[in-house]
Amino acid sequence: MSVRGLALRATLPLLLSSCFLLPHGSFRELPPAPARPMGPGDHVTVRDLAAPTSSLYAGVVADDGTLDLPGLGPFPVLGYTAQDLVAVLCSLEEHPGRQLAVEIAAPDRAVYVYGEIARPGHTPLRGDTTLVDVVLAAGPRGESADLTRVQLLRGDVLELAVDLREILDGGHGPMNVELQDGDVVLVPPALWELTRDGLYLYGEVRGAGYRPLGGEVTVTEAVIDGRPREHSADLSRVRVLRGGGEPQDIRVDVVRTLAGGTYAPRVMLERGDVVLVPPSVLVP
Repeated sequence: MSVRGLALRATLPLLLSSCFLLPHGSFRELPPAPARPMGPGDHVTVRDLAAPTSSLYAGVVADDGTLDLPGLGPFPVLGYTAQDLVAVLCSLEEHPGRQLAVEIAAPDRAVYVYGEIARPGHTPLRGDTTLVDVVLAAGPRGESADLTRVQLLRGDVLELAVDLREILDGGHGPMNVELQDGDVVLVPPALWELTRDGLYLYGEVRGAGYRPLGGEVTVTEAVIDGRPREHSADLSRVRVLRGGGEPQDIRVDVVRTLAGGTYAPRVMLERGDVVLVPPSVLVP
């Protein structure tokens, strides 16, 4: 992000108060901005109310929470409301005296792909999208990705493990399931990778990938150390997949664990465990 963008983000509280005092750019006549914060995949449209039928800008919030704004470049908008963004825009020299409105639309139907892939995150659903479609588009990481045990999580249920290699070789076509909105797909590490003295953390975290396991480590400690994404990680539905073949599926409510109490057991991790932090956007 540019120096200009950093400065604007740091002074957002001042911008909010000063924009209301602008004689030609007041928000007083505008309808209340939605309180819903922006998140990855949201469609953002900026309009000049003097010409409401056309848009000044339209874009999509990227997986890293940035929006490529004219004059600012990639600007971090994760957690911003429409009013926050209007405050930033009305401070720019490009929009003197304009009455701006920002519209935020929920993301298109999407699935979420994590694991040993080059491009993790949300993938829009376009027509009849299958398991093979999204995994190949995400870019499996060569020999470290186990395409024989791809996991499909639908809602709170670990639906099935699919052998994509067999599908690609021409067999078991029915196992190439059509995906639904909100499905989570996990491409696990290869079985030989699981012999390493560590664990694997995937999902809505900034520090995804292999992590050495030094001594006793709880699921909560590993997740917090992985720096979960504040506005997109669902810490109440963390999953631990343990063992090869048909893994044991362990559910951990990290939120409750952090709060303490009788119903918040400390789940210890073992060598080769795969920890998945699912997206909160599964429930819009």
